Amino acid sequence: MCEICIGELCSSADSTLDADIMQLMCKKEYRAGCLVEGSQTVFDLVVSAETTFRTLQHTLLHSRDNVKQHLIQKIVENTNDVTFLSCHNVKETAVKRYVNARLQFYAKKQTRQRNVQMSKFGHELSSKSMQMHKSVSKIK
Repeated sequence: MCEICIGELCSSADSTLDADIMQLMCKKEYRAGCLVEGSQTVFDLVVSAETTFRTLQHTLLHSRDNVKQHLIQKIVENTNDVTFLSCHNVKETAVKRYVNARLQFYAKKQTRQRNVQMSKFGHELSSKSMQMHKSVSKIK
């Protein structure tokens, strides 16, 4: 990426951050300077993308289409007011990376919820032999 695109993504040095955000960044920074503050445009893009994702998340598991492409398309449609320079397709790249990360987080959350649900009901029918014992006990 060129310096112009990087400058558009990163916040300027003279911007002021909320004290809570600054404290969080200091805690998350494992090495000095590894985190970079995003610009207001990037923040607006992420907020709009998160809002779109949350409205669509309940339909993701039931969709027969390509979920990733569907999300990217909807987020790009809903963020028409957020614009970047077009020399390196910054907006499309940011949306794709956001969707990849968000789908991974969502999949982990769904797996955790499914595991908790399975642990509540037990694993009495988790193997073929246990299923066979259960079905034979019903016959007797």
